[in-house]
Amino acid sequence: MNSGIHPFHGHYTWGGLAALACCAVVVPAFWALLNILSPWDDHREMFKQHNAGFAIVRCFQLLGLAFGLAPVIGMTGSTQGQHVLWAAADAVWVPMLLLASTPIISRVVRHAHGGLNSIRDNSVPVSLVYGMFYLGYGQIIGATLPGPGLGLVKTYLISVVFGLLGIVCLTLIYLAAMSIRAFKLEEQPSDDGLNADAQKLSLAQLVRDGNWPATIGAMVIIYSLYTVISSAVAGAFTNWGDAIVSFLVAVVIMLVLAAGTIWLVDRFVVVEVEEVQGDPDNPGVTTTKDLLNVRTVVRDGAVLPMAVIGAFVLALVTLVANVVM
Repeated sequence: MNSGIHPFHGHYTWGGLAALACCAVVVPAFWALLNILSPWDDHREMFKQHNAGFAIVRCFQLLGLAFGLAPVIGMTGSTQGQHVLWAAADAVWVPMLLLASTPIISRVVRHAHGGLNSIRDNSVPVSLVYGMFYLGYGQIIGATLPGPGLGLVKTYLISVVFGLLGIVCLTLIYLAAMSIRAFKLEEQPSDDGLNADAQKLSLAQLVRDGNWPATIGAMVIIYSLYTVISSAVAGAFTNWGDAIVSFLVAVVIMLVLAAGTIWLVDRFVVVEVEEVQGDPDNPGVTTTKDLLNVRTVVRDGAVLPMAVIGAFVLALVTLVANVVM
């Protein structure tokens, strides 16, 4: 997408500085606009109520904007004037798309984690997940900006189409992952005749209940999705068919590898085995019992093992994103 010439080298110096200045003006304006559009008052929530969850969301919203604006500074035009004009246009375009995506993020959090009241109630886990969506959407929006070489209409049409594709993929895959009931908080069998699956909880419910390993898992899922998706949409545009196929292939590869990594870690890495000697029914026989895997990590609230699992997944996703890019 970019010409390969750094914006601060040669005759692009002033264009790069102007682009940086445009972005610097947009960031505080974006914050002020968020405060105007939000039903909550920033000053009351952060400085009077000391609402850590709300402050986390605001910080992630600004970081998401920064992720979206970062490619704008690196773009180059044939002249300094063209560079400045494109930077100014993109500096308005990126926050517009990010603001337009806010209802989608709110609906996702409301559907998966019980609504935005959790943030008002100072729920840090839900706030972290909510904020991660802004990072993801910002990264995807920034990656869809192809630069000035394709013309005004085609450039922003590509941004809308692939930005929407990326956001839809991230959202749907996340909701699907959050809806899987795979975690049972108690080991004892049920005596009330309920179906075993009905007693299991999803990651979405666990995040809402403040389970930190589940929160780490949800954040890793969002990071994995937006990292690979943003890499998939950032490739050089040739034609619509090839671009869409390449995007979908990259998403499928990411899903397969991420699922495989979680299975491998769960099966071979984060497993502690307890040996039980002297089985009364079979004297001299040694039996084993798995004490630690992904499900028990989440069930027992074991943050450090879940962080290890997340690190494995993030390492693989980072490598995959570099291959896809």
